[in-house]
Amino acid sequence: MFQGHPEYDAISLLKEYKRETALFFAQKRDTYPPFPENYFNQKTQTILREYQYYQMTKKLDFPEKLIATMVQNTWHDTASAIIGNWIGLVYQVTHPERHLPYMDGISSQNPLNL
Repeated sequence: MFQGHPEYDAISLLKEYKRETALFFAQKRDTYPPFPENYFNQKTQTILREYQYYQMTKKLDFPEKLIATMVQNTWHDTASAIIGNWIGLVYQVTHPERHLPYMDGISSQNPLNL
C-alpha cells in the first residue's frame, strides 16, 4: 500500500495547490492550504507567502509560471517502478484471450496467490 499519485508530473501538485488557494480566497475553504511536504523549496515558499499576503489586499494571479520551473518531480523513478511492477503482475495473471480473465492455473478467488 502507498499513498499519493505516482502518475503525477512535476507540476500536477502545484496545480492542486493553486486550486486550494483559489478555494480559500473564494471563501470555500476555511484555512489557507499548507505547503506540501518536501515539494516547494525555500525560495518558492517565500514567493507563495508573499502571494498570500498580497492576495489579501488586492487581486493577484497565482505565480504558477514563476514557480513551475522551481519544482521537481523527485518521485518519477519510483513511480515508473511501481507502474511497471503492477503492469508486469497484471500481464502474468491475465489470459491472452480477452474473453478469459486469468491464465490457466490462476485462482479467481486469489489471483495474486496471497
